[in-house]
Amino acid sequence: DDMAIAGLQTALQNIDTAIVNLSTNPKPNYSINGQSIPWADYFKMLTSQRQAISELLVIAEGPGEDVWEGVSN
Repeated sequence: DDMAIAGLQTALQNIDTAIVNLSTNPKPNYSINGQSIPWADYFKMLTSQRQAISELLVIAEGPGEDVWEGVSN
């Protein structure tokens, strides 16, 4: 479904933006839903979410077409 794929792509872009911000402007701790989270834990959470969304996106997009180019002698 194109809407689901677009939503996953948007989520992935948002996480990528958060990772860039986290890397360029690091703080010792972050607050999420009122809880203080250390930088490393927040980074680990974002990268885990990114991996999970990437996997869902691969599934949602379906099998791709592999293109092989060969050279014969």
